[in-house]
Amino acid sequence: MSDTPAISALLIRLRGELPATHRAERMVEEIADHLAGAAADLRAAGLPPEEAERRAVERCGSPDAIAAAYRAQVAPDPEVHTMLKHLLGACAIVTALIAATVYTYSMLSADASTGWKAILAIACLVVLAQAALTFRFAWGRRRMGALGLCLLYVGALAMIALGGGAFAWTIHLAETTGDLESYAVLHALLLAGQGALTALLLWPQAPEIARPLAAPAPR
Repeated sequence: MSDTPAISALLIRLRGELPATHRAERMVEEIADHLAGAAADLRAAGLPPEEAERRAVERCGSPDAIAAAYRAQVAPDPEVHTMLKHLLGACAIVTALIAATVYTYSMLSADASTGWKAILAIACLVVLAQAALTFRFAWGRRRMGALGLCLLYVGALAMIALGGGAFAWTIHLAETTGDLESYAVLHALLLAGQGALTALLLWPQAPEIARPLAAPAPR
């Protein structure tokens, strides 16, 4: 049986509030079946089709309440979540210190070209900005807003790409020169790991993070 307009509207809103996971989609499908059955029972009791659908949707609850209940159900253990956030904050401090040290050393080196220094400057700024956001996320007293979470998530993807690129470049240099710089490998892995852990911790808040990106442009 296809969803009716009232039920379809609820399901669309609900999908917008939930993360795009198989578990969430299964729950939406179960709610759709429940609503269809409830509406059918109300129609059998003598209610007009539109009224039956409206009452079934009202009894189901608002999409916000359903999504909040779902997030509470799948949320990780608070102590584990806090521990991972603190670990993430510590990792951000380490990566920022290493990035600043490498950048400072390169600026003082006569062998580094202007282009290479510019690339390092951009990468260092990305790492430092992400470290500041991560520190706010991990230890801030007040919860970050949707825009801050969005920037943090985009930064996490950039850190994964930066770490992967740095790792590939370090291996390339090692094959070319025969000298593997262990600290560079460690830094690249820390960058990618920080980005991956950030994305993992933020994934349950994906609908909230997407709101700034989906917001209509002001006219």
